[in-house]
Amino acid sequence: MTDDHRPARGYSWPPFEKGHTASLVHGAYSERAIAERAEQVHERLLEVAPWVDQDHFAPSVHRYVQATAREQLAHEHLMASDKLSPRLLEAATAAARLAWSMGDALGLTPAGHAKLKMLVAGGEHAEASLADLRDEGREILARRFAQRAAQPTNDSDETNTAEAGDGA
Repeated sequence: MTDDHRPARGYSWPPFEKGHTASLVHGAYSERAIAERAEQVHERLLEVAPWVDQDHFAPSVHRYVQATAREQLAHEHLMASDKLSPRLLEAATAAARLAWSMGDALGLTPAGHAKLKMLVAGGEHAEASLADLRDEGREILARRFAQRAAQPTNDSDETNTAEAGDGA
């Protein structure tokens, strides 16, 4: 017989609510768990590297925080577990490599920071050089315009030359 309080299949507990974490073991494969950890990573990142809070860094920052979050979740589970999961170890290693690469590109390593500073300095120098060239070009054009404006134009000389050419 079925009890009035029990569902038809005989379960003694209610069904899981949407968004439950009952089956979550470590979260390294869970988009939701990674997104939650990524928010924490992003907050910390902005504390130590405020220069990455610019729109042009957004895609790289997103990839970095996602990889770092996945690596942290996997690493924490690997350290807490008695059994080694080769698949999880591979996921943690791949995420750590991606996080390192993206961190280096964002200037979060000593070498990456030095490269970023050199690129910024070179870019500023290039912008300054382009601005100097633009100004120099304007000066040249202004001088040429002034020279042409200062030259007397003698329309009668041009007319006489043209007439002399026709009669020859």
